[in-house]
Amino acid sequence: MYDMSGWEGGFDELWLLVLVGGWWPFWFIAHWLGLRWRIVIKRDGEEVDEEWVRGWRKSRRRIQEITESATAGTLQQSLTVPPATDRA
Repeated sequence: MYDMSGWEGGFDELWLLVLVGGWWPFWFIAHWLGLRWRIVIKRDGEEVDEEWVRGWRKSRRRIQEITESATAGTLQQSLTVPPATDRA
């Protein structure tokens, strides 16, 4: 068990913890039910593009496709237009 007798946190920290802890399940469920996921594509630590994909499975599939293309060396140098599969 943790000893919190030395914790001198105030109301602000407690409120932030409650807010984040109470909000993230709704955020996750909304994304799971079809809200769009943002996929950030980075090259050498720099963000070069982003894509928006609707659905958990589609986002995982698209991440896998991007990873495979990058590994094979066939990833476009300039990713400016997301794929036409999900233009919502």
